[in-house]
Amino acid sequence: MNARRVQARVPKGVRTERELLDILDAQLGFPDYFGVNWDAFDEVIRNLEWLEPYQVVIVHEDIPLVEDRAEAKIYLSILFSAIEHWDMQDNHELIVCFPAECKEQVEQIRTGRKGPSWFRR
Repeated sequence: MNARRVQARVPKGVRTERELLDILDAQLGFPDYFGVNWDAFDEVIRNLEWLEPYQVVIVHEDIPLVEDRAEAKIYLSILFSAIEHWDMQDNHELIVCFPAECKEQVEQIRTGRKGPSWFRR
């Protein structure tokens, strides 16, 4: 399959759910029905039918929402669940990247413990 690629870059210092989702919406072009909340993000990132076959890449310059661990955990849970979902599909690939120096902190937020993480290089 010849997949086209779309990429979003999440800059440093994103502090709110709304700011993060607005950035992703602007760069990935979510459908008009996108509701700018966690449930809507979970729906569009797990159901990429609104895109032609694409490789979807989300590159983070740091960990968004890091000052609000509960919000950061929701975001990371949605992302990693979507990665698992798309790993079992053929028509889309979701790649999520964080800086290497954030690896341990992402794992701690996501799971509440230290350990190996899902980082792609």
